[in-house]
Amino acid sequence: MRLIFTACSGRTGTAYLASLLTLVPGLAVAHEGPPAISKKTNPQWEQSLVNALEYMHTFTTKDSFVLISHAFLKAGPEWWLEHHPETDIIVLTRPASEIAISSWQRFAIPGRTKLGRATKLSPYEDDTRYRIRSPEELTDYSLCYWHALEIEARQKEITKLYKSAGRVVHSLSMAELVAWRDGHFQRLLNVLGLPEVDWNSYRVVAKCTINAQSAKSPMCRALPPNIQNFETDVTERHIT
Repeated sequence: MRLIFTACSGRTGTAYLASLLTLVPGLAVAHEGPPAISKKTNPQWEQSLVNALEYMHTFTTKDSFVLISHAFLKAGPEWWLEHHPETDIIVLTRPASEIAISSWQRFAIPGRTKLGRATKLSPYEDDTRYRIRSPEELTDYSLCYWHALEIEARQKEITKLYKSAGRVVHSLSMAELVAWRDGHFQRLLNVLGLPEVDWNSYRVVAKCTINAQSAKSPMCRALPPNIQNFETDVTERHIT
C-alpha cells in the first residue's frame, strides 16, 4: 500500500486538506490519527511507528492511505522511508509569522505550556535543526516563531531526502490550497497520480465555512505589539 504524509506544522490548513482528500476515489484519509505517532523524544517512539504502520495496512483495503498530521516531521520521517519505501510527501506551508501568531493565540508555547509541550518540539532538545542560544530568555511569541522556523528547516531536509530516494514530494501553501478556484488542489492530485474529484462536490466542500471555524476560536488573544522585534530576537540567536 502506498502511504502519503503531510510534512507540515500545525495551523497550516490540515483539516481543510483532509476534507478535500476524502473526495478522492480509492484513497483512505486520516486527520491527526488514528493512527497515533509519537515524537522522537518519546521512549515508545519506534513502537508507535510500527503500530501505526500495522494499523494503516489493516484499516483499509484501498491502494493508498494519506495521514494528514503535523506529527510526521516530529516522528522520524526517515524511518518511513527505510521501513516503507512507498511513501510520498505533501509539504504544506504557511508564513512563519502566521503560524506563530496562531500558536501563540492558543497558548501552544513550545516547551512552556501544557499544550505546547504536548504538541510542539522543544528548543531544549538536542535534535533540533534551527538551533538557538538561550531559548529560556525568549518571549512566548518568540518561541512560537522559533518553532515555525524549526519546522521549515525540517521541511527542507525531508524534501531533499525523499526526492533523492525518488519519491514524490509536492509543496503547497495554505494560501494556494484555499484558493479553490485556481486549480492548486487539482495539480496536487495530478502530481501524486491520484484520481480527479467531481468538480461540483469539490466546490461545495472547498467553500464550506465549517473548515474555517477552528481559525476563529474564542480562545484567541489580541496580537502582541512589535512582533517583528520578537522575531528578530529569534533569528539573531540562531546558531549556524
